[in-house]
Amino acid sequence: MFDHQQKSFYSEHPKIAELIAFMGLASISVAYFLYDKTTNFPGYQALLPCIGTALFISSQRNGKTFIGKKFATKVPVFIGKMSYSLYLWHWPVCVILMNLSLDGNLNATLKVIGMCVSIVGSVLSFKFVEPLFRSKERTPNNIFFPMALLTWTTLFLFALIGYYEKIGGIRFGAPDQTIPFTKNITANRLINKGGDVCLVYLTAEVIDELYTVSPSLVKMNNVQASKGWEAARFNYFHSSPGPYIVGPPPKDQYDYPSTVIFGNSHCEMYGPLIEKLALDFQVRVGFICADGNYGMFKYPQSSWDEMRLARLRLWKPNQTIWFDHWAGDLGPPWWYPDYDFNYAFGLIASNTARRVLIFGDVPALPIAKTPSNTLVKSFVYNTYQANGNFDFINKISPDGDYEPRRIAIENNVQNVIRANDYSDRFRFVELASYFLVNDGSGNQHLQIVDPYNGRLVYKDFGHLNVDGAARLEQLFRKEIFDQKLC
Repeated sequence: MFDHQQKSFYSEHPKIAELIAFMGLASISVAYFLYDKTTNFPGYQALLPCIGTALFISSQRNGKTFIGKKFATKVPVFIGKMSYSLYLWHWPVCVILMNLSLDGNLNATLKVIGMCVSIVGSVLSFKFVEPLFRSKERTPNNIFFPMALLTWTTLFLFALIGYYEKIGGIRFGAPDQTIPFTKNITANRLINKGGDVCLVYLTAEVIDELYTVSPSLVKMNNVQASKGWEAARFNYFHSSPGPYIVGPPPKDQYDYPSTVIFGNSHCEMYGPLIEKLALDFQVRVGFICADGNYGMFKYPQSSWDEMRLARLRLWKPNQTIWFDHWAGDLGPPWWYPDYDFNYAFGLIASNTARRVLIFGDVPALPIAKTPSNTLVKSFVYNTYQANGNFDFINKISPDGDYEPRRIAIENNVQNVIRANDYSDRFRFVELASYFLVNDGSGNQHLQIVDPYNGRLVYKDFGHLNVDGAARLEQLFRKEIFDQKLC
């Protein structure tokens, strides 16, 4: 009945069929050109291309429309026939090329190579492989099923090999090899005489000792096994709906987060660690973070500021936390040298019940200022290839442009806290010392290797990976969750 009604309707209203075809193609085109890696997909956004496809197919039920006739010519039809082969080919080709690129990104040359290999492979498989499986006469069951079993067995063996061996510059995965070390960070969590778990206070000297790694102990397989981060869900625009809230389930609709965390990507990068600690301490924490140049409460306020301020006024948290990339130079002029911290701090203080923690930033590496999960991994790999050893690993100085700005702006933050007598409610917590060590001659160098698993702790020029964030667990336990010191 549905088909009959559709045919009758479109036969009587051919112009509507043309309009529906255009709307369908337009929906697909909008999704193709406007959706990018920041789009929450799959999700409700997937409806646009799906509905567009349904509209276009529906419009062709009673004969081809003008657009339908164009897609019925030889070239589009041939592309359509081989599209499934192209879909199957493109992904393994893409993965292999990304691994061969060392930094995980495809340059123009690799993209062209990938397109050519995918197209040639899909055409050959469409012409010579697919016909064998479409006909029982050409491939009877007694041949088809053994071939399928052999194929899956081969794929399974390759998966095992890919797990234990490196393929190209970036490994698919391998067991971690720990660096021999006499200390373990878990030893710094002790049980006192009363039976409570407490934290040993880490002085700057102890931190230097804990995180300094001899170059002779650094291994390339550990470097290549270094991780990225898992931060997308902590981005306000990626989490749905609204802010990402962690910790125990709410008791009722008015059980708002008692801790609110603001900031940009430097807020997101601590998300997994704080999520874990929130569950440990049974504290509800709300994240309002966003990638890029989202400073805190500039004047005049933006729509982003208004949204965050509305959350603060509604939740009235006991504690507000601010993480940010203080030395950033990628944003407008207000971020941050001429930033009005007095204005921002006043808004935060008036909407926070107990205290405000302003965390400092980590030092930046002197490499390309590009966000990437593999940028530092590529930098260390290439430097090792050029030098033939890891002697450089403890001689990397912080970025010459970013570091002075970080120090100056963090000093400015502390001066504003002191000048406005915020010291009873505001506290500045520095992080840089966990990633810097003095070389004995007054110079500071970065410590970018974790001494307990041998992996890198940075993913790119200014972002820590999951291992780097884990280095701050003890500090976060003390400062954010008030765990006792021994």
